[in-house]
This record gives sequence, structure tokens and C-alpha cells, in this order.
Amino acid sequence: MSNGVAQPTTGPAARPAPARGRRTAIRYAAALLAVAVGVLYLLIALQVIHVADTTGKDSPFIPMMAAAVAFWLGAVLLAVIDRRIVWLLGAAVQVVVLIGYVAVAPSRDPHVEAWGLLIKLAQIVILGSLVYLTVTWSRDARRSMAGPRPVSP
Repeated sequence: MSNGVAQPTTGPAARPAPARGRRTAIRYAAALLAVAVGVLYLLIALQVIHVADTTGKDSPFIPMMAAAVAFWLGAVLLAVIDRRIVWLLGAAVQVVVLIGYVAVAPSRDPHVEAWGLLIKLAQIVILGSLVYLTVTWSRDARRSMAGPRPVSP
């Protein structure tokens, strides 16, 4: 007990406040980064930012808009849902997109460009954040399942 109020021993409220606060800050930072990546994809879709030679190829509008919307949806999910499944799914999507970029790069001219690399760097940071969130959640979940720690005299 603290200040006459019983402290929860399980669930999200039982986690140490500094750890919860740090994870929340990381979630919000990753969400903001996802919004920024979505904006970059929007600018590519609108051809404000020009990437790889698309002469004679289909317009990048639909796939780039789909990517923008996907990142914005991911940002909303990160900001409002504090759940491990969101982080795991988000991490899986990041891995698939990163692998896809590397797989498609040889067919583009140029193979890589500054905007693409900037977006991939941001995605690596988002992926790292999602992995961190998942790992720290696991550690805190184990602590909360173990019950309250005995108070030392």
C-alpha cells in the first residue's frame, strides 16, 4: 500500500511507472516516425519526390498511396493500442517491406536512391522500436506474473 491506495499486482497498471513511461514514449516516437514515412510515400505517390526511373512504367501512385495509408494506420495503432500483438504484427510488416525493397532494387534504375534509403532507415528504427517494446513487455509481464515483491525492512 502506498498513500492508503492498494497497488495492482497484475496487468498493465502493475508495471513499474518508469518502464511504462519509457515504452509509451517509444511507441509515440515510432508512431510519429511512421507518420513521417507515410508522408514521404504520399509525396512519392504525387511525384513531388522523384525516385527510380519510371519512364514507360506504371504510375507509382497506387502502391505508394497504399504504403502511405499502411504507415498511417500503423501509426494510429501504435499510438492507441498498447498491446504486444500490434508490435509483433508491425515488426513482421517492416521485415517484409524491407526484404521486398532489397528484392526489387536490382530491377530499378537506379537500384537505390536517397529517398528510398531514408525511408528504409526510418523503417529500421521503427522495427527496432517494435522489437524493444516486445522484449520489454515480456520482461515486465514475467515480473507482474510473479506477483508483488516482498518489502524489505
